Amino acid sequence: MSDTSTTTLAGGITVQANAWNCNLWSSACDWATSAKVNQRVTWVKNTATVSVNSGSISVSAAGAGYTSGSSTNRMRTIYWTNTNAKVSDLRGQVRVSGGTFPSVTTCSDAYLYNRGNGVKGGASACT
Repeated sequence: MSDTSTTTLAGGITVQANAWNCNLWSSACDWATSAKVNQRVTWVKNTATVSVNSGSISVSAAGAGYTSGSSTNRMRTIYWTNTNAKVSDLRGQVRVSGGTFPSVTTCSDAYLYNRGNGVKGGASACT
């Protein structure tokens, strides 16, 4: 499953949020998110939120320089801010314990800031 959302900002800068996760799985599910910009900006930040509707969640992440954000039994937030760049990607795997027919949701929040012209903004996508 996947979702994409694009926002056009001042100066023709676009920011795109992308989210992917598997829709059929038995014990583990791969997930990925990305924030993409059409030109180099001061920074681009990708925040991934992985959640489940029942049971408890265990989330692993891969990628350069990511930081763990908030975490509960059913949700985990991870983010990475990339400077002087056009992309910020995150990926990993989620495992669910317990619950009845658990369903995993992966959301991507993409934010950017460009010091040169003061443009900032974002986009969001969820599977």
